[in-house]
Amino acid sequence: MGTVGGFIWWYLYSTHGPHISWQQLVNFHDCATDKVLYAGIDCGVFHDPRPSTMSLSILVTIEMFNALNALSENQSLLVVPPTSNPYVLVACALSFALHFMIVYVPFFAGIFHVAPLNQEEWLHVLWASLPVFALDETLKFITRQVSGHWTNDAHCKRTRKWIAPAACRCVRVCVCLKFNIPV
Repeated sequence: MGTVGGFIWWYLYSTHGPHISWQQLVNFHDCATDKVLYAGIDCGVFHDPRPSTMSLSILVTIEMFNALNALSENQSLLVVPPTSNPYVLVACALSFALHFMIVYVPFFAGIFHVAPLNQEEWLHVLWASLPVFALDETLKFITRQVSGHWTNDAHCKRTRKWIAPAACRCVRVCVCLKFNIPV
C-alpha cells in the first residue's frame, strides 16, 4: 500500500508533480487520444521516473524498518533496541548506501530508470514507511498478551504441533499451541 500510495501521491500532490486528477491518473493510457480529459497536460509526464523512484524508495525503507523490527520476535524495539545487533545496523546502512547509489549516480539511475528525489519526496518516503513500526509493535504486543496460551518455536519443533501455515499469513510470527492438538 505504501509503495502504490507514494506513486499516487507524486502525481496528485507533490510540489514537483503534475497535480493531475484521480480520473486522469487511472485513465493515463487514454492521454494521447482523450484531448478533453487531458487538455493542457503533456502525456510525457506518465513516463517520469520519479513516481517509480518514490515507490522503490518506500519499499527499500519499509524493508529496512522490517529488518529492525525483526531483532526480536516478540519484544518491542524499546526493549530490544536496534543497537543490540550492530550487524543489522551495518546491513541497513549498506542497503541504503546501495539504494542512494542507484538513485543518485547517473549511470545506475539510467539502468534502473530512477531519478533523484528532493527533500519533500524523501520526507514522504519516511512518512509512508513509518506505519510498519506501529503495525509490527501492535502485532508484538498482541503476541505478548496471548503468551500464556502460546509458546516458542523450540516447543513447536519438539512437539510438531504447529498452527496451519495459512494462518501465519495474517500474523507476523507463526506460533504453536501449548495444548495437545492432533497432527
